[in-house]
Amino acid sequence: LNVVKFGASTRALAKKVTTDAGKKELKALFDKIDKDGSGKISSEEWAQSIFDNQELMGKYFEAITAKEIAKTFKRIDIDKNDMLTWAEFTAAAQSYRVADSAVVAMTTAAGKEALKSTVFDKMDKDKDSKVTSEEWSNAIMADPESMSKHLDIQFCTLDDISAAFKRLDKDKNGVLTWAEFEGSVASFKVASHMADALSTTAGTAAMKALWEKLDTNQDGKVTAEEWAKAVMSNKDAMSKFLGEDFTGDDVQQAFLRVDTDKNGSLSFAEFEAASSLGP
Repeated sequence: LNVVKFGASTRALAKKVTTDAGKKELKALFDKIDKDGSGKISSEEWAQSIFDNQELMGKYFEAITAKEIAKTFKRIDIDKNDMLTWAEFTAAAQSYRVADSAVVAMTTAAGKEALKSTVFDKMDKDKDSKVTSEEWSNAIMADPESMSKHLDIQFCTLDDISAAFKRLDKDKNGVLTWAEFEGSVASFKVASHMADALSTTAGTAAMKALWEKLDTNQDGKVTAEEWAKAVMSNKDAMSKFLGEDFTGDDVQQAFLRVDTDKNGSLSFAEFEAASSLGP
């Protein structure tokens, strides 16, 4: 079983929030970045902290590059208001752990069925084939022992659980269908692999070489049709970006995730930006 990797920076955060000592260290870092003592970190404060405290930031983010640390802000700013609170800071990391455990479970038919029958269906109290954010939180908090067999909710608070729902709820309508849950998990899997692969110069160069193969008519864009045909005929190269066991659904989710302007075609700039989108 290939456990999906987070982007290096998010992986480091997720590891820290699982212990009291780790949380204490992260809180000290948060307060140091929060220059004006407002209880919130702006993107400007985050960027300045990287410049002023490269060694310290590298310690907490596994010595990855300043560029990658900068991208982390976008990944953990769940509500996209260009500000981070302490609750959001920790909830973002915890929500990655929850989503990652769902990815691992969905890699087998038995795991997928268990998620459907013992998690999703159990959450769906009114049996309308949808799970609201309230049903999600209530079900997990009411039976954490059972839910923890399928989702990594250890150390999670109510805020963390709510953040995990928001991360999976891609259309932001406050409701999850099973199809959306499956799609969100697949999208998370793709994003995790792409973020890791594109976070290095070598990875970006490899993606550029692959891009030129995908762009069969050399117009600087890859359509959904070009993408589907070329990706499946270049499986070895694409496995670096989608994972060794990627499926047709993963290919579709990758296209949808990278196509940020939703115009049905991909530019290489969108590919490069994909590593900062986060799962």
